[in-house]
Amino acid sequence: MHEKNPTVARAMIAMIATIVIHGAFAIVTFWSLPAKIPVHFNANGVTDSFSEPSVCSWFGLFFVSVGLGLLMGAVALSVFNIPSRYLSIPRKKEYLALGEHQKRRLMGVISTHTLIMGIVSIALMLCVHISMALLAHGSIERFPAWVVFAAMFVIIIELVVMISSFSRKLDNEIRRMK
Repeated sequence: MHEKNPTVARAMIAMIATIVIHGAFAIVTFWSLPAKIPVHFNANGVTDSFSEPSVCSWFGLFFVSVGLGLLMGAVALSVFNIPSRYLSIPRKKEYLALGEHQKRRLMGVISTHTLIMGIVSIALMLCVHISMALLAHGSIERFPAWVVFAAMFVIIIELVVMISSFSRKLDNEIRRMK
């Protein structure tokens, strides 16, 4: 994981755990699916396309979760290696004057919040998958659109939290330097 930042390491483990839970759900439910499963929904949440259960039709959302995990994990870890001159951050001049340890702590904030956004995105894919299973078994009549809107709302809030947390930590580091 990330040996120099335990918070990043814990967030990475949480994201991997979320992917594993999604994979376990997909595998366990695959064996009980009916002959036709919903694969697409209209704007009202009503299923408008069905398919026979297959690796692609059922595990597609899980593969998206794995892809999101790989992408967000790569972005979160690469943050530590971005040359400072390429960063577009508030108070960049003061940031550049900080020591390497302080800069790594600040990049840890961005890395951790990136992973949290990954966890939320993967959880969204899992919620969509659970909704598909419920629809396939007739437990619900339409896709619950609130799931997607709630996840988008949480991601937007997380972006705001990331920016404010980074700014607050940057201010603290600058104050410590003086």
